[in-house]
Amino acid sequence: MSSARLGRCVALLSAVLGLLACGITATPTGQTNGCANFNCPPPARSAQAAHTFPAAHFTVQYFDPWQIQSSDANSAVIGAATNFGDLTVQFASVNVSSGTNAQALLQSEVQNLNTSQISGLQDQGPIYGAAIGYVAGAGESFTGIVNQPNAPSVSVYLEMMASTQGSTGIVFLASSALDPSGPSSTDPRQVPNGEYDRMVNSLVWK
Repeated sequence: MSSARLGRCVALLSAVLGLLACGITATPTGQTNGCANFNCPPPARSAQAAHTFPAAHFTVQYFDPWQIQSSDANSAVIGAATNFGDLTVQFASVNVSSGTNAQALLQSEVQNLNTSQISGLQDQGPIYGAAIGYVAGAGESFTGIVNQPNAPSVSVYLEMMASTQGSTGIVFLASSALDPSGPSSTDPRQVPNGEYDRMVNSLVWK
């Protein structure tokens, strides 16, 4: 993996958390908890046509209210606002050595994440069935507390996946104040995993 590409992925968490902190808002009761203790609704999907972001090694589709927050030739940060904070995801392509598998790429990216803005980071275990663009991969979930001067200390939920194909690897990171654990079929406040899955599955490798 090139040092430039790795450096971009090392900085990924810091950028995503910055967007997350800026998007945290008060609940209707005036309390600011970032949905740390209960499920919250994901952004409603627009009926409009999908947007397509083309990168050097992949394309990915997304729908309003998701918007590109930042991008370059190899990556994109895509965010959507809710009443309880921003949901933010990033796709990034990296060069990998021949024979590198998804688990090795994932572990490399996890070890190099910049967690200076997070305290109490805890590994919540593997993401079973992880895949990016229908290419089988590896994934891991984490929780922690965001510590930034411009936002209250709130829980943050991270989901990270990696897949490899030939000499290309793609890394996916979702960062949110919403708990992405399994939604309740009887609770109208659904968690955002379905939105993440939709984008991950819409990615097409080049």
